Amino acid sequence: MQETVERAARIQQAMGDRPVAWLHRAVGVALSTAHGYLQGKVPAADKACRVADVLGMDLRWYIEGREPEPSVSAGGNGLVEVPLVDHAFASVGSVQYPRSLLTALAPDPSSVRCLFQSGVAMRPSVPDGAEVLYVPTPPSGPSDGAVCVLNVGGKVALRRVSRGMDGVWMAHCDNPSMRSASAEKVPDGSFVGEVVWVSHRP
Repeated sequence: MQETVERAARIQQAMGDRPVAWLHRAVGVALSTAHGYLQGKVPAADKACRVADVLGMDLRWYIEGREPEPSVSAGGNGLVEVPLVDHAFASVGSVQYPRSLLTALAPDPSSVRCLFQSGVAMRPSVPDGAEVLYVPTPPSGPSDGAVCVLNVGGKVALRRVSRGMDGVWMAHCDNPSMRSASAEKVPDGSFVGEVVWVSHRP
């Protein structure tokens, strides 16, 4: 019983302010199963690895408490607070990611931002509810074929972009049922960021 209580405390500490709905999406389990993890239930081996991965925990520390508690500071290889933005680009808190992941994704980890995808337009590449990390679009423009964060009327829109022979950027949905009718010119000044990481795909 004590082991269960301590395991629950470890995962809850690693979760920080993230809701249980985030965990169930990131790990790919039912909401009730994610609740069980937060109460100290031991996941199946593959899910335990996934929980440890998405929360930046050492697996043995998570399950048994045998490893030193990972640092939650921004130093070393601990966890880094990444600003979370809503679909109007307002700051709504932060989420933690392993520094090692962020440095692999971006030369400057402090430039990374996070948002939650809403809608089915980018399935299967970015499913509804996916956690998305992006970095500012470089002055030279995004990579041709990249998934980008666009500002459309003050709201977030995730779209795959391509550059035509005339130099005009076009935005497309990845959802096969929407792609043929979704191509639109990207208005000047619409690029906000380029997606560098997408969470577990449900």
